[in-house]
Amino acid sequence: MEMSDEIIKCSSCRAILTRKQFDGHKCKIPWKATKEIPVLYYLDCSTDESQEMLGVGLDGTHYIFVVKKLKAIPFIKGIFPSDESKHPDKSDGEETEPL
Repeated sequence: MEMSDEIIKCSSCRAILTRKQFDGHKCKIPWKATKEIPVLYYLDCSTDESQEMLGVGLDGTHYIFVVKKLKAIPFIKGIFPSDESKHPDKSDGEETEPL
């Protein structure tokens, strides 16, 4: 198997892709909400290696916004990730295995 055919998983959206697809991958994460954070002061602390912005909110909270780069997680054939959407939020109280 060539390096470009390596199967990996996106660390952000959990999409399973080939290495070649991942290089141009843009996550399609649905927005759950939009929130406005009023700030008194802000400072762009971006460097060549990272993008960061600091701010002091009206509530006195110090906010740090960091743009994270996507990471490739090796995907081992035969081991499939759990579909978290099919797991209940909390236990229903039933035993999963007999005692």
